[in-house]
Amino acid sequence: MAHEALVRAEQSGWSTAVPFLYAHSAGGREIAYGLPGDNLTLLFHFPTGKREYGELVSQPGLAAFVTVDKSTGWFMGVRFLHGRKG
Repeated sequence: MAHEALVRAEQSGWSTAVPFLYAHSAGGREIAYGLPGDNLTLLFHFPTGKREYGELVSQPGLAAFVTVDKSTGWFMGVRFLHGRKG
């Protein structure tokens, strides 16, 4: 439902009915915006020069936590983290 709502928002020119989806770093900063991809995926655009992007891809174990509001069926946010080794 959340992915479908994001697709509809994109198709409607990003109406304010669905919140814009941002990814956050471990520090809580907005680092990238999300778009709906094929097969229920999410795609993120990291603007050039963001140091967080380099930090994310330079370490193994990258994971994302996706939060969805069950009552509205909307994505509330995404947070990228690195898993612990061992």
